[in-house]
Amino acid sequence: GRLRVPAAVTPLLKLAETDWEQPVLRHAAIAGLTGCATAQELAALRRHKASPVRLAGVVALRRQSSPLLAGFLNDPDPAVVTEAARAIHDGESVPVALPDLAALIETPGLSEPTMFRVLNAGLRLGTVESAGKILALTLNEATPLPIREEALASLLAWKQPPRLDRVDGYARTFRTDPITELLTENLDALLGLKDETLKQSAVEILIAYKLKAQPEQIAAIVVNETASAPLRAEALRLMAGEQRTTPAWTKALDAALRETSPAPLQQAALELLLPEHPTRVVSIAERILKKGTLLQKQHAIAQLVSCAHPEADAVLEKLGQTLLQGKTEPALQLEVLEALTERGAANPALSEMAAKYATTKQGAAHEELLSGGNVALGIELVQNHLGANCLACHATGETGSTVGPNLRSIGLQKERAYLLESLLAPSATLAPGYGLTMLSLQDGTQLSGAPLGETPDTYSLQLPDGTKKAVSKASIASQTPPISIMPPMLGILKPREIRDIVAYLSGLKWVDKKAAQPAKTLGQQ
Repeated sequence: GRLRVPAAVTPLLKLAETDWEQPVLRHAAIAGLTGCATAQELAALRRHKASPVRLAGVVALRRQSSPLLAGFLNDPDPAVVTEAARAIHDGESVPVALPDLAALIETPGLSEPTMFRVLNAGLRLGTVESAGKILALTLNEATPLPIREEALASLLAWKQPPRLDRVDGYARTFRTDPITELLTENLDALLGLKDETLKQSAVEILIAYKLKAQPEQIAAIVVNETASAPLRAEALRLMAGEQRTTPAWTKALDAALRETSPAPLQQAALELLLPEHPTRVVSIAERILKKGTLLQKQHAIAQLVSCAHPEADAVLEKLGQTLLQGKTEPALQLEVLEALTERGAANPALSEMAAKYATTKQGAAHEELLSGGNVALGIELVQNHLGANCLACHATGETGSTVGPNLRSIGLQKERAYLLESLLAPSATLAPGYGLTMLSLQDGTQLSGAPLGETPDTYSLQLPDGTKKAVSKASIASQTPPISIMPPMLGILKPREIRDIVAYLSGLKWVDKKAAQPAKTLGQQ
């Protein structure tokens, strides 16, 4: 391939055909064809009888960034079509062939990976015509549900395309034509979608594009008790735009605020009462604080802050007194403390309460971060927060970094207080074999490594190269206190984020079932 020998093309094609199932030889054949064959020779392979040869042609053309890839989009083998779609769409892609890829949208029976790229090619083209075809695919009930969901997601992203590609994560910048008129013309069809997930996406599109639906149409979704709670909440938010003065809005809002309404809907309604009805928010929040769920109570406290009203501050003051008395539900301590702090700028009495809490035993230990976290958010933070970068040192499963302790069983091994301390002050308590200490010996030698333990006469270290070394205590002139290479997380993470991570870590309770089983006796075997 590097020598670009034209005579090698035929033998390389034979290699691809006969040894395709062997990855190394398959790779070799493609690498050779990329350099030895012209784009026209590779494009001619679309008429070859063997699928492996056609696949080799596609991958070689991809490496050549050739628009002749489009000729393989109608191949009888779905694997060839999918590979051609990837070649045209993914990474640096072949932009000139995107219209050919987008044109497959009306082709039935395409694989899901291919269809996702077809839809995204239409988004990248950004024309009203492309959007119309995507919308038609969405409204077609014969289209598989995952494809319809992705099509609606593409239309939602149309207004402001994401910086990172929806399919392959590649960084791209492109422009799309306005499609508000197209969506308005099909408004009834969008609201008439039967599947709950699709209908929720349709409502999100209505909100994003500020489409003007009839108030009664949207209110019907809000009051429909058979519809999902997230869908009803999105519909209510949609009405909160230009329809707040209509009778349908009042009807929908009252229905959402009923005690029997699902939490997501009730929470959305409570938010939308502001800024017009702060006293009503206070009344409902007090009711929720007496008999609501934990999530409802947390949300209600946040709404009291948003009220910025004397009656709301009075409720917060009562909550602050309860906090200082140590009687607040543990999972609500952070919400109360943050409420006192945020409203303290306008109400000095609340600010004094927050300051007083910080000087108490529970405030100094940040006990407000022990309970009430969101596990799902904790997972997201551990896996993806760039500042904390947890997975650079820790693993939460069988594989991963070994710089720090594996956390997959940490919820069985340690209490929440230990987990919190590990995040706030990592050097306070170090797991054996981790952290860093330095020994200065009597002969002038210096050793650094992770402490492993000690006996009355020796001190053991794991050195940076992984070896273990026992040092006589009598030979040690001085030793630095062990420290963790992990920085304190408060400052890198917000208090609420630390609480979420504690919630997640406390639930990691993997058990090695093989190790837990008793060994079989010879007779049992």
